[in-house]
Amino acid sequence: MYHYTIYEAMPFANQNRDIYDSRNIGNNKILQKPKTQHHNHHYCCLAYRYIQSRSKISTISATTKSGFDQFIKTIGTFQSMKDGLDEDYYTDLEEIVDNAMKQVSDRTGKYLHNVWNLGDKKPDEDTLQKMIDNVPSSLSYQNEDGEIPMFSVLSEGSVQYLPLLAKEGVKHNVGGDDARGGLLLGLLGDYNVLNILACIGDSTLTDDPVYLDVMKQLRKSKLLLREDIHDYDLLYLACLNTLLTGALKD
Repeated sequence: MYHYTIYEAMPFANQNRDIYDSRNIGNNKILQKPKTQHHNHHYCCLAYRYIQSRSKISTISATTKSGFDQFIKTIGTFQSMKDGLDEDYYTDLEEIVDNAMKQVSDRTGKYLHNVWNLGDKKPDEDTLQKMIDNVPSSLSYQNEDGEIPMFSVLSEGSVQYLPLLAKEGVKHNVGGDDARGGLLLGLLGDYNVLNILACIGDSTLTDDPVYLDVMKQLRKSKLLLREDIHDYDLLYLACLNTLLTGALKD
């Protein structure tokens, strides 16, 4: 909510505040009619400038506030009118929406990459699930290092999201048919997500059971297989961490 004082908004009026009476309405101080007829024209000019500035700000505020909702409403309306619209016009609208969706997907991908750094603002898994359901392509968004979000959530504090991203990655074929939803994609040479998970779990400063829980969830979902232990040297990488070693042997 904006509060305006005409004397502050209009320097010229500020210099001539002895000319005018003023009164308060709520938190707004407004000018009343001039004390003398001589200053009537001066008063009208100031009042006009004041009204214009208030109208401009109100219009900008309203447009900004309703822009998102209006866009969704407009697209929905045009979609329902598809059969009655000019074909070329509708094709152009589809292109606009496709471009907008690409931007939404990219922004969601950046969000997934940064979820480890959100502190108390981290989403719950239900919220994250809904986001992915609406823009599954965000799972494949690559950051400047060529990493997909699955690598970024390996950080302590966000690794609990890994099973969800892996399951959704399988559903949406992230990384291709042999990538197991992205878990087997390579990074840092031949290291895949499972390799890095084992390494991080071993080197974390605290024996946080979340890494053990993540391994168990992946095993339960058949996203971590017994043969992975040998094929990807997981036992070797996790041998210094008793929690992870026990999980892999069970």
